[in-house]
Amino acid sequence: MWFTDFITGQRSRSDDVRPVSPDDSPGRCESDAPEDRFGGDAGPAGCSIRVLGTGCALCRRQFENAEAAVRALGLEADVRHVTDMREIAAAGVLSLPAVLVNGRVVTHGRVLTASELAKLLRVLGFGAAH
Repeated sequence: MWFTDFITGQRSRSDDVRPVSPDDSPGRCESDAPEDRFGGDAGPAGCSIRVLGTGCALCRRQFENAEAAVRALGLEADVRHVTDMREIAAAGVLSLPAVLVNGRVVTHGRVLTASELAKLLRVLGFGAAH
Protein backbone atom coordinates (compact mmCIF):
# COMPACT_ATOMS: atom_id res chain seq x y z
CA MET A 1 0.00 0.00 0.00
CA TRP A 2 1.38 3.39 -0.86
CA PHE A 3 0.62 4.74 2.64
CA THR A 4 2.93 2.20 4.26
CA ASP A 5 5.56 2.80 1.59
CA PHE A 6 5.46 6.53 2.31
CA ILE A 7 5.75 6.08 6.07
CA THR A 8 8.42 3.37 6.12
CA GLY A 9 10.34 4.23 2.96
CA GLN A 10 10.05 0.58 1.90
CA ARG A 11 8.61 -0.76 -1.33
CA SER A 12 5.35 -2.65 -1.09
CA ARG A 13 5.25 -6.32 -1.92
CA SER A 14 1.76 -6.02 -3.37
CA ASP A 15 0.68 -4.93 -6.83
CA ASP A 16 -2.06 -2.64 -5.50
CA VAL A 17 0.15 0.42 -5.07
CA ARG A 18 -1.57 3.48 -6.47
CA PRO A 19 -1.64 7.16 -5.62
CA VAL A 20 -4.82 8.46 -4.06
CA SER A 21 -6.27 11.74 -5.19
CA PRO A 22 -7.29 14.29 -2.52
CA ASP A 23 -10.94 13.53 -3.27
CA ASP A 24 -10.27 9.83 -2.69
CA SER A 25 -8.30 10.35 0.50
CA PRO A 26 -9.49 8.75 3.75
CA GLY A 27 -8.50 12.03 5.41
CA ARG A 28 -11.78 13.48 4.16
CA CYS A 29 -13.43 11.74 7.13
CA GLU A 30 -15.99 10.01 5.00
CA SER A 31 -16.63 6.32 4.58
CA ASP A 32 -17.86 5.13 1.21
CA ALA A 33 -19.62 2.23 2.92
CA PRO A 34 -23.38 2.74 3.33
CA GLU A 35 -23.06 1.69 6.96
CA ASP A 36 -20.05 1.42 9.19
CA ARG A 37 -19.74 -2.36 9.36
CA PHE A 38 -16.66 -1.90 11.53
CA GLY A 39 -18.83 -0.33 14.19
CA GLY A 40 -19.45 2.85 15.95
CA ASP A 41 -19.33 6.54 15.74
CA ALA A 42 -16.48 8.26 13.95
CA GLY A 43 -16.25 10.63 16.91
CA PRO A 44 -16.31 14.42 16.97
CA ALA A 45 -13.19 14.66 14.81
CA GLY A 46 -14.71 12.28 12.25
CA CYS A 47 -11.92 9.73 12.57
CA SER A 48 -12.73 6.05 12.86
CA ILE A 49 -9.76 3.69 13.25
CA ARG A 50 -10.14 -0.08 13.18
CA VAL A 51 -7.32 -2.48 13.87
CA LEU A 52 -8.17 -5.82 12.31
CA GLY A 53 -6.54 -8.86 13.87
CA THR A 54 -7.10 -12.21 15.47
CA GLY A 55 -6.14 -11.09 18.96
CA CYS A 56 -2.57 -12.38 18.80
CA ALA A 57 0.29 -10.46 20.42
CA LEU A 58 1.16 -8.59 17.20
CA CYS A 59 -2.43 -7.51 16.60
CA ARG A 60 -2.79 -6.37 20.22
CA ARG A 61 0.46 -4.39 19.87
CA GLN A 62 -0.88 -2.73 16.69
CA PHE A 63 -4.04 -1.75 18.57
CA GLU A 64 -2.01 -0.31 21.45
CA ASN A 65 0.16 1.60 18.96
CA ALA A 66 -2.96 3.00 17.28
CA GLU A 67 -4.29 4.23 20.63
CA ALA A 68 -0.90 5.76 21.44
CA ALA A 69 -0.78 7.54 18.06
CA VAL A 70 -4.24 9.01 18.60
CA ARG A 71 -3.24 10.21 22.08
CA ALA A 72 0.03 11.69 20.76
CA LEU A 73 -1.87 13.70 18.15
CA GLY A 74 -4.58 14.74 20.59
CA LEU A 75 -7.30 13.34 18.33
CA GLU A 76 -10.77 12.35 19.43
CA ALA A 77 -11.08 9.20 17.36
CA ASP A 78 -13.09 6.03 17.69
CA VAL A 79 -10.39 3.32 17.90
CA ARG A 80 -11.48 -0.31 18.02
CA HIS A 81 -9.91 -3.74 17.71
CA VAL A 82 -11.95 -5.96 15.37
CA THR A 83 -11.38 -9.70 15.88
CA ASP A 84 -14.47 -11.13 14.16
CA MET A 85 -13.18 -13.08 11.15
CA ARG A 86 -16.34 -12.36 9.12
CA GLU A 87 -15.78 -8.62 9.52
CA ILE A 88 -12.09 -9.01 8.69
CA ALA A 89 -12.97 -10.99 5.55
CA ALA A 90 -15.54 -8.34 4.58
CA ALA A 91 -12.74 -5.77 4.58
CA GLY A 92 -10.89 -7.85 1.99
CA VAL A 93 -7.72 -8.04 4.06
CA LEU A 94 -5.55 -11.14 3.65
CA SER A 95 -2.62 -10.26 5.91
CA LEU A 96 -2.95 -9.15 9.51
CA PRO A 97 -2.75 -6.94 11.42
CA ALA A 98 -4.44 -4.32 9.29
CA VAL A 99 -5.43 -0.75 10.05
CA LEU A 100 -8.48 0.93 8.53
CA VAL A 101 -9.06 4.67 8.73
CA ASN A 102 -12.65 5.66 8.02
CA GLY A 103 -13.33 2.29 6.39
CA ARG A 104 -10.26 2.20 4.12
CA VAL A 105 -7.29 -0.10 4.51
CA VAL A 106 -4.17 2.02 5.03
CA THR A 107 -1.73 -0.70 6.08
CA HIS A 108 -1.70 -4.45 6.44
CA GLY A 109 0.71 -7.27 7.15
CA ARG A 110 3.03 -5.49 9.55
CA VAL A 111 2.95 -3.73 12.90
CA LEU A 112 3.51 0.00 12.60
CA THR A 113 4.97 1.85 15.58
CA ALA A 114 2.96 4.57 17.28
CA SER A 115 5.13 7.23 15.62
CA GLU A 116 4.66 5.66 12.16
CA LEU A 117 0.89 5.59 12.71
CA ALA A 118 0.91 9.20 13.93
CA LYS A 119 2.83 10.23 10.80
CA LEU A 120 0.36 8.31 8.65
CA LEU A 121 -2.60 10.01 10.34
CA ARG A 122 -1.00 13.43 9.79
CA VAL A 123 -0.48 12.60 6.09
CA LEU A 124 -4.15 11.68 5.91
CA GLY A 125 -5.08 15.08 7.32
CA PHE A 126 -5.61 14.30 11.02
CA GLY A 127 -3.73 16.20 13.70
CA ALA A 128 -1.20 18.98 13.33
CA ALA A 129 1.44 18.63 10.63
CA HIS A 130 5.02 18.50 11.91
